Amino acid sequence: MLTSVVSLFSFLHILWQASGLVSVPFAGESVVIPGLLVWIALVYALLGTGLAFWLGRALPRLNFMQQRREADFRFSLMRLRENADSVAQYRGEATENARFNQRLEAALENFWTLVKKQKLIMDYSTFYLRSATVIPMFIMAPQFFAGAFPLGRLTQISVAFGEVHSAIAYLVEVFPELSAWKSVIDRLIGFQERLDKVEVKSNVVVGQQPKGLQIKDLDIWLPNGRRLLNSFNLSLEPGDSLLISAPSGYGKSTLIRTVTGLWPHARGCASYDRERALTLSQKPYLPLGSLREALWYPNQPDRDADAALRLHMQHVGLQHLSEQLDDELDWSQILSVGEQQRCAFVRALLARPAVLFLDESSSALDAANEARCYQLLKQTLPETILISVGHNASLERLHWQVLELQSEAQWVHRKVMQPV
Repeated sequence: MLTSVVSLFSFLHILWQASGLVSVPFAGESVVIPGLLVWIALVYALLGTGLAFWLGRALPRLNFMQQRREADFRFSLMRLRENADSVAQYRGEATENARFNQRLEAALENFWTLVKKQKLIMDYSTFYLRSATVIPMFIMAPQFFAGAFPLGRLTQISVAFGEVHSAIAYLVEVFPELSAWKSVIDRLIGFQERLDKVEVKSNVVVGQQPKGLQIKDLDIWLPNGRRLLNSFNLSLEPGDSLLISAPSGYGKSTLIRTVTGLWPHARGCASYDRERALTLSQKPYLPLGSLREALWYPNQPDRDADAALRLHMQHVGLQHLSEQLDDELDWSQILSVGEQQRCAFVRALLARPAVLFLDESSSALDAANEARCYQLLKQTLPETILISVGHNASLERLHWQVLELQSEAQWVHRKVMQPV
């Protein structure tokens, strides 16, 4: 861009002077036009730029679709890698291969359309820029053959015209790059517009209190408007344990997400020590890195607490991994789901939260390991409030209280007579 601006100002004066006064016959009279070639270069550049934009109007969309289809193809490969074991057990190789071929063919089809369109633009750009050197010669040829100026001046005019025209028609030269940039900008603008359209509909006030957990007048509903809970109230003291039980689809996990501030379709109040709260999900997240970093996540590893870490691993049955704490592997692919869930329990024991939400975090454990992990939580974290979500009947005897979610947004809160 800077080179084009410098060339324009450098050669514009030369072209204006070299053009001189040109007489053009018009309506039976001769009209004298100063700097005729400058005006011709300007008009020719504007017309050529407009035609280039018209011919390449589909390029931004094609670039956008190419990026999208390539991203879809890469994401499908990543999904297969993450779920390779399940695909193999389903014997779904042929289905996955067909889906990959379908996505690859879509990307290739768009790619060849994009290449053809880019070739058209490049051919047009080459012809357009080359023709600019011929135009001044045709216009000034009569004066040259009449002996008005020597050949050197004609060459000077041709070079100056080409430089001025090239500077003005800069957009034609860089149109393919501009279309690629525009596709990227369109994606970013679309992403930002989607973010701007996200409406935070939650009216749940999640407050901070040092001890206990309070929920007042909590209403929860689905995006389609169906109610899950009406006027829900709950009060838990340090050391209490609550099991949320209900059939699938009644909003057990949604209640946890609402209390932790992740569900927007709700209103009411919830207060607890948010800074010392932790949630264990059904599929624990194990970040890339060493096993030690995964067990301490989201906190940084504390090597002074190594003895406690190894003791917790032994208590949950992961002592066979204690010598691999510093191995950097893809632990989410190496460990079974049950082992990953026990890693999450170790994470909770290390974090020592004030409130611990367990969203079906023991679903892959047998009854004995499940009971051992819960008893370990109660013994090691006697002041921690435990709120669990689960289907297993064995979970009820591990909690002091049970919350049963029922149809039509109703609920029943009761105490367990003899918890373990």
